[in-house]
Amino acid sequence: MKKKRLAGLIALFPLAALCACGSGTSDLALSANWYRDTTNQQSVTDTYEELIYNVSFTPTAETDEFSAAYENGVYKTTLRDETMTIGGQTLAVYRYTTSLAIDVRFTMGGQTSETFHDSVLTETIFLNAYEHLRPISSTVTTTQHVPFTSSPSALEENTAWANYRYTMTTVYDEALEEASFTLQYEGEEPLNMTVDIDGDGTFLDNEQIAFALRGLDMSAAVSFRTLNPVKQAKETVAITATPTLSSEPVKFTLASAAGETSVEQTLPAYQATVAYQSTMPGQTVTFVYAAKASNPNANEYRNVLLKMEKPGLQSLGSFTYSLTRATFAEK
Repeated sequence: MKKKRLAGLIALFPLAALCACGSGTSDLALSANWYRDTTNQQSVTDTYEELIYNVSFTPTAETDEFSAAYENGVYKTTLRDETMTIGGQTLAVYRYTTSLAIDVRFTMGGQTSETFHDSVLTETIFLNAYEHLRPISSTVTTTQHVPFTSSPSALEENTAWANYRYTMTTVYDEALEEASFTLQYEGEEPLNMTVDIDGDGTFLDNEQIAFALRGLDMSAAVSFRTLNPVKQAKETVAITATPTLSSEPVKFTLASAAGETSVEQTLPAYQATVAYQSTMPGQTVTFVYAAKASNPNANEYRNVLLKMEKPGLQSLGSFTYSLTRATFAEK
């Protein structure tokens, strides 16, 4: 597959603009911090959570050179439980889905492209916290317009940007030793691969990383394994330093069976910077999570992801995801 084609895979992934190399890891200590009662390590039933984020874009600079403008961005995540049969066993699992919808247009030399409507849909199935959130499968379906370079020769498709439409599916074996990987570009034959992911420590699918980090106590820098969707190879990701505890101003709607409440205050929150492990780690993604309550049975804000900041391609700007609405499981 051409390098240009692979570039389209990374535009809107959680760990989009990072480079990497592999190393050993140990198991993460994960708790079910997405529940009010965080001791629910093995219980999956009666789970429902919906989070909605506004996605804003900050351009690097306002110039007459090539630039990108993203607008009307909405990111939604849903967590629910279900049962499924795997290898003859009926298991209770999490089904985690996300959807991103955002408009983009490109400008150069006083000319502006049409407005494109991009979308990314993901679905990841995985086990409970006691099983280290072991992934079973994931699917990504996307339509996105990706800048080729920061200085194209003309404001044209396949010169300044390209339109990528593809579905990517990953299925893991029970021992987490192999991943069956399929990449299907619209109108083309699928690329099928088997990737060796064997190794020590917790393994997470790329699409569950932002969720899974909620399970940490944020007391130390940690690392884990994942499958890099660009390289189709196992690599190691790390929280590069001990997360810092600070205060995060928030404004979102909290929905429950009792009704809706406006949360507009400053919450204790941890900021974690995440990157692939390497001597040249490249750009990083920053996650801000609500801090865990001191009472493990009254974790009101469920260690929710309050904000995420990530770079865009070609250094044209950066994205900020800000929580606007949360519906938590009652358990």
